[in-house]
Amino acid sequence: MPVRLRPVVEELMARVIESESEFVVPGDDPLTAQWCTRWHKDYPGDNIVALAAGRATGTPCGVGCRQVLTGTREELTDFAAELSQLAGAYSFSAQLEGFEDVAG
Repeated sequence: MPVRLRPVVEELMARVIESESEFVVPGDDPLTAQWCTRWHKDYPGDNIVALAAGRATGTPCGVGCRQVLTGTREELTDFAAELSQLAGAYSFSAQLEGFEDVAG
């Protein structure tokens, strides 16, 4: 995802997922939990070998994250839909996984 869209996605999460956050990671310690979004550099195609060998595509590095989100089914469905539209508009990939188990 382009770096400039990071605040857009964070605002989208804050606007669409209004319910209180819950700690739901089995076996994890709440004192070391990731309560904030941890973004990381996301290289094009995640091909670090090509990047190190100087065969990178010239596409600038973006940002990405993997995070447990909690919310109602409706909130997560709405977030996934809006995130998908944003990804389509700016040509990056995004997906929400595993929210078939969400209560709400």
